[in-house]
Amino acid sequence: MTQHLKPQSKKRISGEKGHLSNNQALELFTMHRPAYMSHLFLSHLSKNNNCPKLVGELFNSHAGEVKIVVASREEETAVFKIEAMHEQNKKPLHNLGLQMQLFA
Repeated sequence: MTQHLKPQSKKRISGEKGHLSNNQALELFTMHRPAYMSHLFLSHLSKNNNCPKLVGELFNSHAGEVKIVVASREEETAVFKIEAMHEQNKKPLHNLGLQMQLFA
């Protein structure tokens, strides 16, 4: 599986700061999701060690009102336009970066 990777990539993946397991990613989602979150996009799943259907089922069982989108390796993901809404007047807030990043 990791034969084509550079030594530093192999070290990162096998170390404590390597890939997240599905359960680790789910824990981040459930513990840190903001109240305004409407969608969660899951991408860059391991081709050899993961299954999109399994990930979708796992996250959907904990998603509540959040729409879970699992990116495919074989086809394009739909285009989404997500706007933050002002809580009082329900109008879109423009130029507001509300994307939650897992890593900086």
